[in-house]
Amino acid sequence: MHALFVAFIFTIISIPAYALGIEAEGWAQEFMLLFGGVSLLLYGLKKMTTAVKALSGNNLRHYMSRMTKSRLHAMSSGLIMTTMVQSSGAVIAMVISLVNSRALTLPQSIGLVLGADIGTTITVQLIAFKLSTYALYAIAIGFIMRTIFANKNENAYNLGRTFMAVGFIFFGLFIVGESAAALSPGTPLGNFISHLDSPFLAFGIGLIATTLMQSSAAMMGIILALVSGGAIGMITAIYMMLGANIGSTSTAVMVSLSKNAEARRVALVHVMTKVIMVLLMLPVLIFAEDFLLNPGLIWSPFSSIFPESRQIANAHTAFNILVALMFLPLIPFMSLRLKTLFKDKPRKELAKVNYLDNALLMTPDMALDAYERELPLFATHVLESLKDCVDLALDAPDGKLRAARMAEKMSDSHYRQMLKFMSKLSREELSDKQSDEQLFLITITNHLESISDIMGDEMYSLGIKRNKREVVISGQTQKVILALADKVETALALSIKALDSKHIDAARQVREMKSEITQQLNSAHKHGHERLGAKARNRVQTYAVEMDIFDSLYRIYFHCRKISRAVLEFHGERVPADMQMTNHSTETLTNTWDDPTL
Repeated sequence: MHALFVAFIFTIISIPAYALGIEAEGWAQEFMLLFGGVSLLLYGLKKMTTAVKALSGNNLRHYMSRMTKSRLHAMSSGLIMTTMVQSSGAVIAMVISLVNSRALTLPQSIGLVLGADIGTTITVQLIAFKLSTYALYAIAIGFIMRTIFANKNENAYNLGRTFMAVGFIFFGLFIVGESAAALSPGTPLGNFISHLDSPFLAFGIGLIATTLMQSSAAMMGIILALVSGGAIGMITAIYMMLGANIGSTSTAVMVSLSKNAEARRVALVHVMTKVIMVLLMLPVLIFAEDFLLNPGLIWSPFSSIFPESRQIANAHTAFNILVALMFLPLIPFMSLRLKTLFKDKPRKELAKVNYLDNALLMTPDMALDAYERELPLFATHVLESLKDCVDLALDAPDGKLRAARMAEKMSDSHYRQMLKFMSKLSREELSDKQSDEQLFLITITNHLESISDIMGDEMYSLGIKRNKREVVISGQTQKVILALADKVETALALSIKALDSKHIDAARQVREMKSEITQQLNSAHKHGHERLGAKARNRVQTYAVEMDIFDSLYRIYFHCRKISRAVLEFHGERVPADMQMTNHSTETLTNTWDDPTL
């Protein structure tokens, strides 16, 4: 909001210059106008990315699911996703993160990257339109829409944000273009621009500036503005465009540094394809410049039927299409070759997340999708722990109990990392639907962690207490406990299965198990009460341990029901209110379901 306010004030202050024309006096004024325009351009691109992502909704997941069909599908998915996100850097960072988590293969990711590079040229083509005259209108319309539809119509609100962002983009381009046209030859900035006739300097500026801004679209917008303002010539703009294309790979390189070998291969492919194409273009520019820039060639991107800014945009598009056409058929060969050049390091099996990556946070829809992949892994670990914990509580030495305790601590670590990811996601701009999904996923995670705590903390304590007091649970009582544990394990397995939207019926099965588990637990308590008077060593202590085990199993089922209720309500099903499960160490289950929130 603060950044939006500053940009809005800057826009209001700039209206006189916009209406009357910009007259730069002195190098300081030139600098302020040029870089003020660049700042507005970058701000507009960032805000457009955020707004368009919000408008795209769940479509990103749809196109991501199509990429597995073929290389062509992968490329088209990358193109469409970049068009929706309006940031090839965001899409490529997301792809690298998914490769790192093994959700994508190398061939799929290469197709996506090639498509993303083409997708970013669409933004540049839009920027090439001469729409500066309407920039303030777009800002005003967008501001009105944001104000009217805030908290009322989410799509209209995001459309208003998009209008404002587009307005800032074109207003920034206008300021850059006008300030470039007004540069004084004697000033430092004017002299610097005049020396861009050197191909190597122009190429280097394009590469470095794009790397610093982390936006090839922004750099291309500046190039188009400089060309339109007459500050640089066509050949200089082309060299800057080539440098910008290589600079755009810096995002992939930086994101991949902390990833596995497969993710680094994706970044290498991105750099390699751009560099090879630039090396192929250089001889053409050096030896066939006159032919290439011949305005009489209708088929050429530099045809005289296009204005100069459009010609540069066309060249940018043609460059990336050629990259895709050249390397798309070579994806199998490149993938195989890269496998031999780089070897995967052995993966340490620590309690760490598999699918969650901070690079996905810039695209909330994909971050939620990654969390949905991660959640079953956490849930499966909890289920596997349940299969062992009852046996350990009934009859296990302290050493095995301590090992089980360590396993629960690993689960706690996994849980904390998942919540940390969700905490970071909360700082992003989420739609109402995304916020609801985030709340649902956190709720499920919390119930699973509560189950893990019951098993790791309470069952561990019961086992230690049993060994310390030399409690021996009879074989008959163990059968009763294990029979109840089997039912609870079934309930947890069904709860986890219900997390898949294709198996929502499993959640209904969990709720239907209430009477069966109630009856079985009543029988277990009755059995315990009958044995309380038995003449056996440590009978009272044994009874206390048995009742605590019953209570722990019962509360695990309580959380299973909570999970099933959350699943059904998330999918729009109304669930009748249940009653609360209370502590049953001293009373039976009859009429104890009192909680209307369950």
